[in-house]
Amino acid sequence: MKSSVYKKGEYEKGFKNIATNKVLINKMINEFCGIEKDWEFKEFEKYIIKLTLYGPGGSCDSKSGIITLYTTKEGLYKQYKNPANTIFTKLFISEPKNV
Repeated sequence: MKSSVYKKGEYEKGFKNIATNKVLINKMINEFCGIEKDWEFKEFEKYIIKLTLYGPGGSCDSKSGIITLYTTKEGLYKQYKNPANTIFTKLFISEPKNV
């Protein structure tokens, strides 16, 4: 992509915000995945977090486990101050396994 379209620096503060919460995010994923549960929602071996400067506050592709978060050039997020909150809400709202 041309640098005039994608500018890595515009995402750095948003990425740093997520990186700061990496331990908490991993702990929550491990806690949820380790619980004996009676639900049939997909759990992915790996979740990918992508940042965007456009669109909704957050979404999750239930077929790939890709979580997309809106961030600003200043590293702020639409729905929460802490991006970990949005990530948590997207982890287990996927389609049921048998779909």
